[in-house]
Order: sequence, then C-alpha cells, then structure tokens
Amino acid sequence: MSSTEETDMARIIKQLVDRLHYLSILKNEKDFGFSNASILYETVYEFGRRTHLQPDYRKLLTNEDEKNLKEFFPIGFTKLIGYTPGLVNNIDPSDLNIARGKRSQIWFLKNEFLDFYKEVSGYELTQEMKDALKKLEQSDDELEFNISNWTRPDYDEAVDRPSDVPNLNGVPESHDWWTEEHRQLWKNKKE
Repeated sequence: MSSTEETDMARIIKQLVDRLHYLSILKNEKDFGFSNASILYETVYEFGRRTHLQPDYRKLLTNEDEKNLKEFFPIGFTKLIGYTPGLVNNIDPSDLNIARGKRSQIWFLKNEFLDFYKEVSGYELTQEMKDALKKLEQSDDELEFNISNWTRPDYDEAVDRPSDVPNLNGVPESHDWWTEEHRQLWKNKKE
C-alpha cells in the first residue's frame, strides 16, 4: 500500500469514527441527522470498496480509533439505521444509479463494516443492533425490488445517468446491480 493510499484509508477510518460519534451523541436529530447519516453511508462505501483494493487497511486503525469504534458504533449504527428508510424511500426512478449506490452502501455496511466492528471489538451484536439489522435488510430488500422493477425493458421512467455512477474500483462483482458498462466507466481511472 502506498503512502497516499495509507493516508486516504486512515482519513476514511477517522471519518467513520467521527460520524459514528456524532450520530451517537446527536440530540437535535431533525436538524443534522439525515445529512450526517448520508455522509456516513458515503464513507462506509469508500471504506468497503477500498478494503477490496487494499486488504491491509486493518493495520491503519490506531488504538484511539479502536477504542472510539467500540464505544460509538453500537449507538451510531442503530441511529444510522433509523435514518435509512428516509434515505431510501426518497429515491425516484430518475435516480436509478443513486439507488444502486445506496444499495452498495447498505451492502458494505452490513457485510464489511459490521464484520470489521465485530473483529476489532471482539463483541457480538446487541439485541438492539440485531433489530436494527433487520430494518436495514428491509431497506435493502426495497432497493433490490425497486432497482429490479426500474430496469425492466418495459419500464421507461428510470434514468441511468453515468454521472451518478460512483467510483466502482474495488466494488465486488457480487454487487450485480451495477452493469459492466458502469464498471467500464471507472476501469482505467485513478482514485
């Protein structure tokens, strides 16, 4: 891993911990909760795709990051999930690639970042976190259903805007809601 990649990943880890902390202490949620949840999801996405590019990311976690992750993740995670339906339900067919991006964000949260938390903390999920995970699955199912409907050949309201395709370098092929055409947009581009 180059020093630039290390710096970028360390920044992403710091952002994750900071946003989790912020969500965990947020009192006036209606003012800043959705924007912070949206930023946290974007950071989770960057974390997830970059871990597929650079598996050595775990060595970049400082003792302070680890301590803060253990402390803030349970509350921040459950609060983040509370905002998820509002972030998912407001996506229109004209924002097809935004829906695909949100689905990748959710996938990285429940598969990469949740595993990362369990590995770092050594903790299992609390009942509250398990309940939140069930709600997250519902949002993921809704996105899967919508994307499937919106990409039917007989559906003409969906807009597949290339400018809405996030960086797909490092996004696993299991994210099959992205097409090869989408992946080619990023194939030869640097970060």
